[in-house]
Amino acid sequence: MEYFYDICGVSMRVGYSSDFPEPLPAIFKRPPLDADISVELKAGIDSISVDGIDWYRYDPLCLSYMRDDGGCLYEYSQSAAGKVFCRMETNPEYSKALIAFDEGALGMTKRWLPIMLKLLYNRHVIVRGGLVMHAASVLSEDGAILFSGPSGMGKSTQANLWIEYMNAAIINGDRTTLLFRSDELYATGSAWSGSNLVFTELAAPVKAIVFLEQAGEDTATRLATREILKNMIPRSYLPYYNSNLMDKAMQNIERMMGYTLFFKLRNTASVDSVRVLREALAGL
Repeated sequence: MEYFYDICGVSMRVGYSSDFPEPLPAIFKRPPLDADISVELKAGIDSISVDGIDWYRYDPLCLSYMRDDGGCLYEYSQSAAGKVFCRMETNPEYSKALIAFDEGALGMTKRWLPIMLKLLYNRHVIVRGGLVMHAASVLSEDGAILFSGPSGMGKSTQANLWIEYMNAAIINGDRTTLLFRSDELYATGSAWSGSNLVFTELAAPVKAIVFLEQAGEDTATRLATREILKNMIPRSYLPYYNSNLMDKAMQNIERMMGYTLFFKLRNTASVDSVRVLREALAGL
């Protein structure tokens, strides 16, 4: 059996032999197609051997390892018991992967399979010259505008203000993909959106990437190169354990800096925030 998806221009095939749940939102589902990313699911964690591996801790539940050929291994465990329930093996381009679940943990696939596919997708996008950002994005009359910043800084609030006052449309509520199309930087929806659960298939050229800061009055300031990097790096999904892929990600960010505008928006989370940013964009 197989599932096929087109995630705003990045196609994915998920093949399986056991009873696995459909892993991604149905709006991205397609008939069989040529896949940019091909994934095989298996029951039986020993399908992927990890003997003698010196792991890097990717997060509290995941270990990772980069092989000499550039491919990667990932191992997921439950925090309480420390029992390994899943492994994933990828090629260097993150275009092929094998995901193996422990046969006693197949009930966990509904939660964890989308998480592993997200990691695979994020890395594949970097290989393709793009990046996935922790950002809410909207489609305005001028193009896509991304709002980013630390959690709780008001990404969703700013997006909703543009929807209310500027007739904008949401692209993604939490995770926006940046990819080049015909030498133009695009923002696209994706199959992941944090707790917002806002998934769309919209895509548009990027007008501006806006980093937020709460303040008592509204000001929009263009960012210099150093400030762009300072804000982009912590707001992007980056493979810090993989030096080759990190180099590629940084090259991607540097290229993006020549294709769009970057702002710091100190804001009151009101209609004035919309007005000030719009005036700053219109004045360029």
